[in-house]
Amino acid sequence: AFETQGFPTSFDDENAIALTWRGAFGTKQQETHHTLLWDRACTLWNVAALQSAQAAFESDVKSKEGLKLAISNLQQAASNLALCRQLMESQQQYVSTVDLSKAMLTFWEKLCLAQAQVSIYRLANHSGDSTSTNSNKGQVVRNHTTLAYLIQGAAPLYNEALKCSQDPRIQSEVPAPCQEWAAHCKAQSMLCQARAYFHISIELRLSKSAHGMEIARLQQTVQTLQDVLKFCDSTQVLKEAINMFAARKRKDDSTISPMAAAAATIQPEAEGLLRLAQDRLTAAEKDNRNVYLEDVPKPADLPEIRPQTMVKTNMPLSETMLTPRVKLFQWTAGAI
Repeated sequence: AFETQGFPTSFDDENAIALTWRGAFGTKQQETHHTLLWDRACTLWNVAALQSAQAAFESDVKSKEGLKLAISNLQQAASNLALCRQLMESQQQYVSTVDLSKAMLTFWEKLCLAQAQVSIYRLANHSGDSTSTNSNKGQVVRNHTTLAYLIQGAAPLYNEALKCSQDPRIQSEVPAPCQEWAAHCKAQSMLCQARAYFHISIELRLSKSAHGMEIARLQQTVQTLQDVLKFCDSTQVLKEAINMFAARKRKDDSTISPMAAAAATIQPEAEGLLRLAQDRLTAAEKDNRNVYLEDVPKPADLPEIRPQTMVKTNMPLSETMLTPRVKLFQWTAGAI
């Protein structure tokens, strides 16, 4: 068949090859096609799943090396998902599994990039970072403006993933998981925004010349964190994730999903940051009333925090790899 029809790169059921894969999320048990484009896309999906699992389970995010490993795995996973999406763009009419739909592939691509961006922020904020050191005290001096830009860069990626999770097909075919995914993305986006506000407030405090601006940024931080906690309290899937994570942690049970484990950390992280921001806001407002007497700008008058996106995917496949122009085995027909 190869000698007369060429390499099987189109959806043709007469090329004498059958490739069967089973979806991870859809209700359909398995699906068979007769093209290596299908096989390549399924393989890329599995490689990306493996890389994201390595980032979740095999990376020590408390160490610099562990964070670097997570960043590498997550960016590679996003690149493979982008290639998978590119392969399937012209083949969607033939493939029925929701796993390889454009919305699903884009969702996981953006989520991996968002988590990689957060890992880059954590790496820059790591206590072992020696980019700038106070030689007198032996303490690391962080650039809070840079940290604000880095964590701000994760928020739009989470928002893009959130939009994809609201795709009608995903909501129809995987309704329960997509609710968890959407809630996780929205809460993480707000939390990243709050951290960006807080870092800018610290930079303003260190400048010792913008006390009103510091108070305004702290007010933004407190309001955003309160919104995060309200969202966690009002969203059933997040409440269940938090309760399940706490119960299984007491039992030393490691079967909870990485997404649920990550969702369960949002509320305690927001509560801890809220306490810090509220304490600092109280002190800053007292100092401003008694000493500095500066006007506090309205939120609409504050400058935008520019996102600094460091993550990226690899270059897309060339057109020749997507649409073969020459049959690979056609030369053999004349030689026989």
